[in-house]
Amino acid sequence: MRTLIVLLMLIVAAVEPLALASGTSSIVYNLKKGFENAANSIVNTISDLLSCLEKVMVKLSEVFSIGLAVIGFFLWFSGVSPYSGKRMVLSAALLAIFAYILKLVVAT
Repeated sequence: MRTLIVLLMLIVAAVEPLALASGTSSIVYNLKKGFENAANSIVNTISDLLSCLEKVMVKLSEVFSIGLAVIGFFLWFSGVSPYSGKRMVLSAALLAIFAYILKLVVAT
């Protein structure tokens, strides 16, 4: 394996100056461009994934805050568990505020 790597390095070292002198594109330059394109593609994919994840988090927090508020109001005003219902309503309000702030941050 080491012999193969050394042989490839020697071939590139021998071909590279000839390619540069003749004005043709070099192997190393093409490999470098290929790696740069691959790295840019990976960064763009991760950026798109995070953007989509942020939008999903905003929507889920909005939906959960509404559901939590409905359940909390039911428990609070029906008398089944007023203390827990009141805590759920307050938690829903905090979650709605968090969702609003998160929506503002994602929009910018």
